Amino acid sequence: LFRALLEAAALHGRRNRIFEDVRGQITTYADLLKGAFALGRLTAGFTQPGERVGVLMPNIGATVCLVFGLVSRGRAAAMLNYSSGAESVRGACAAATIRTVITSRSFVEVARLQHLLEALSSCRIVYVEDLRGQMKLADKLWILRALLHPSSALPETDPAATAVVLFTSGSEARPKGVALSQEGMLASMAQLRAVIDFGPDDKYLNALPMYHIFGLVVGTLMPLLTGTRLFLYTNPLHYKVIPEYAYTRDCTYIFGTSTFLGNYARQAHPYDFYRMRFVISGGEKLHPEVAQLWFSKFGLRVHEGYGATECGPAMAFNAPLGYR
Repeated sequence: LFRALLEAAALHGRRNRIFEDVRGQITTYADLLKGAFALGRLTAGFTQPGERVGVLMPNIGATVCLVFGLVSRGRAAAMLNYSSGAESVRGACAAATIRTVITSRSFVEVARLQHLLEALSSCRIVYVEDLRGQMKLADKLWILRALLHPSSALPETDPAATAVVLFTSGSEARPKGVALSQEGMLASMAQLRAVIDFGPDDKYLNALPMYHIFGLVVGTLMPLLTGTRLFLYTNPLHYKVIPEYAYTRDCTYIFGTSTFLGNYARQAHPYDFYRMRFVISGGEKLHPEVAQLWFSKFGLRVHEGYGATECGPAMAFNAPLGYR
């Protein structure tokens, strides 16, 4: 995954402004690589190769850098669902034998997640805000050398090794951990690229959380690894705000569940999605009323994917030339 990011940066240019989050900070490939190298270097100091490290973070740039940083050092990023409740998060940590959880102090305060951290008393809690103060001169020199000669700074990793762990409840109460390999996620992206049309002239709007395979693989990693611009938003439930961002950020792709897409369409002005080319639904069955609403109000056809956490974000997809 990290070498795919390096290849994308080399192909599209490190100065390419590829990523933006809700804080308004526009990030280039160079910024993304620098953040990933820094967090990978710092987290390697208190984790072990092959360890599953809990990530309790929202859709912001630091989370993207953290995932790439952990993967680059041979760790697995275990994406914790902070909306599922304290008991579920504790069960997820137990299932994946997570000993360390990385989160953000400001995120915990804003989202009022103190009760989650109290439930994780058996885990070491590390705040990303504190990592910056731990960086020494030797770390800065290593990061600079890594940016100049990235291949020499990366340890050899097995493409079949676990890169990310996601959690799904399915039909059971307790969360199950699903291990996703690096090559498996890259294969899913390649399959999707074969049936939908996107590239550097497009811009993704993704509000789906990264603890879900749809939001992580399709909505976050795939655009960054293909040179497609990305705008990340933190909460898919802000039905009035997201259409405004689609308009002001000139987004051409949007992802969501049928419920989310239906609410976006009802709250949006007909011109909010004037630049939109593709609307992709997943995570639940697409309701016919939602599809009809998007077509009648915006002239856009909603494309539906079907997937499972264990098998990838999309095992089936009604592509433009195979719509049914």
